[in-house]
Amino acid sequence: AGSREKDKVKKIYLDTDRVDVLSEHKGFVWCVDVSTDGEQFISGSSDKTCIIWDNNDSSLIGKLIGHDDGIVSVGYSHNGKFIVTSSKDNTVRVWNRKTQEQLHIFDKHKHAVLGCKFSKNDKYIISSSADKTLILWSLGKNRPATYFHGHK
Repeated sequence: AGSREKDKVKKIYLDTDRVDVLSEHKGFVWCVDVSTDGEQFISGSSDKTCIIWDNNDSSLIGKLIGHDDGIVSVGYSHNGKFIVTSSKDNTVRVWNRKTQEQLHIFDKHKHAVLGCKFSKNDKYIISSSADKTLILWSLGKNRPATYFHGHK
């Protein structure tokens, strides 16, 4: 779960009384997701980084560095190969889960990107923004497939 306590991720084991406090972030932790295979989880922070954690022993696997402002949404692809992040820097970024290499930067939103999710077939990402738009991104073409306007 995310934490409002600065720079901490608290991992709570529901079947025991154990709680791990993970303190690698330098800012508030705003989002978290668990990989589809349950082996990892990822946290995003106001410190502009995402940290990938081992879900078995809570060790740090790697950091995703590249955003210019806080990370507000993170998610794993359904096939488990990719990670998507969105930020107050107005971008959506796609990363290789295994190598942590940044693969795509989507930058058509005009304000903070508040949410992002992979489609069920992992061919698209949908993002939501404070600019009152949704964008459906085509991963194969590395560009927007559709814009959705209408929120007031």
